[in-house]
Amino acid sequence: MNITYEWCPSTFILDNPEYEDIIQDCSHLFSTQYGKWGQGDPTKAGQNIKLSSKKLLEWLSDKNTSLYYAKDDNMLIGYAIALQLKVPNYGNISWVTQLVVHEKYRHKEIAKNLLHSIWGFSNNYAWGIISANPYAIRALEKTTRRRSNPIRIKNNLKKLISIGIEHLPYISEATETFVNSESSKINTNFFVDHSDVEKMIENVISDDTPWTLGKLDEGWEWLAFTFQDQIPFELTDNEIQSMLDASDHVVQTAYKRMNYAEGTQKWTSNTLSEVDYIIRECKLKPGNTLIDFGCGQGRHSLEIAKHGIIVKGIDYVDKNIEHANKNKNKLNIKNVNFFSGDCREIDLGCCADAAICLYDVIGTYADNYHNQKILNNISYHLKPGGIAIISVMNYDLTLKNAKYIFSLKTNPELLLSLAPSNIMETTGNIFNPDYYLVDTVEQIVYRREQFNHGRSLPIELIVRDKRFRKDDIVKMCEKAGLTVVSTAFVSAKDWNYKLDSLDNSAKEILIKCQKQLH
Repeated sequence: MNITYEWCPSTFILDNPEYEDIIQDCSHLFSTQYGKWGQGDPTKAGQNIKLSSKKLLEWLSDKNTSLYYAKDDNMLIGYAIALQLKVPNYGNISWVTQLVVHEKYRHKEIAKNLLHSIWGFSNNYAWGIISANPYAIRALEKTTRRRSNPIRIKNNLKKLISIGIEHLPYISEATETFVNSESSKINTNFFVDHSDVEKMIENVISDDTPWTLGKLDEGWEWLAFTFQDQIPFELTDNEIQSMLDASDHVVQTAYKRMNYAEGTQKWTSNTLSEVDYIIRECKLKPGNTLIDFGCGQGRHSLEIAKHGIIVKGIDYVDKNIEHANKNKNKLNIKNVNFFSGDCREIDLGCCADAAICLYDVIGTYADNYHNQKILNNISYHLKPGGIAIISVMNYDLTLKNAKYIFSLKTNPELLLSLAPSNIMETTGNIFNPDYYLVDTVEQIVYRREQFNHGRSLPIELIVRDKRFRKDDIVKMCEKAGLTVVSTAFVSAKDWNYKLDSLDNSAKEILIKCQKQLH
């Protein structure tokens, strides 16, 4: 399987004929995979429920709706439509209005990924769905970590229905609802087959997960919502471990989603002065060789190559390497080559006069075993006497400014209260204490990052990184066979100006090392 996910606002779909094929594919998928009519309409009972492209476009006619979809190669295998808007005096609401997955791809996390993208933003006021499928209700509860409580729905019912009347074609002022302490349902006159519903409910209930929304009448669906001010479920040990096991993938995904458009990441604006520093401190001359570990989109590599130095750049984000090669070709620079690979493992089969590894590449991994492997590989690729310039993030400053500290081992639930931001996608200022949580035992910093840029599904990720005290990184360099020549606390604005470790501009520790001769 080669499954990819994308999303698109309805305003873009309606204005671009190129999406006609997607709409037709959605119509076909719904008409063959959604389900069959029930006994509420004897003239249609047992027949597939069908949806025309025209009707589907009506569902997308509101400017606040978006289409989320999954493909296996070029075949559409699932889609969801969501209403997402900001409600004055309340906040953002994400309401799934349609969800279809091809039967061959059910139980393969297609629906989970689509729904998580819609419901996964933790700072919403409310998340919801109207559905006759108990599995969809449980997905809502699991994603938002809250139980769909009929009393809470009843307290918000007037506002929810007013939103539905304004934005959804199947809700009107005449639409019936029935919400009390034991039930929450709405009469959509959608007579889908309910024959499997009772069995599905049995499959999703247990002693600690009761069914709270009651039973359904023919033509009715459950009105299920969860709300921001509900107390979220605590993280289980398995969930915590799963999050930690996935950390490498999460970080890589986060870097893929960063927006490097000119002017967005201000910390990238000092490339020329940084390159001057590197060439001077490494005593580089035309014909010398340098390896850029974690080269990103190649900004240092390309500038260094302009000085006649032979450069190899490595990055594990394929999109970064593609962008770097585009710039290389655009600038017609021949003496630089870029490689897609892991800085911990890659073997370029050469030894260089110098190496650089900058801006928290070391620290990407919360486990220092993996950060040490990067340093070991830098040392492996250097000639005896070769110079490495390395920077890591300053833990002392991070801790000094921290507003929120904890231990993951003893208070993991605090992760759920962490305020989200879009810092990685916009400014890159990951030192903003409003948006990070410090594990003071492990020296690990946690952030909740949201990504909306581009065609990939919107996503919110828990991102963590390791930050260092000076003595920590010095010992790691020495363990890798690198003699530390100098260290300095610096600002990205000027590497030549040394700062105190607790100066608010001292966000980085800059280390100059030399490969040992023996």
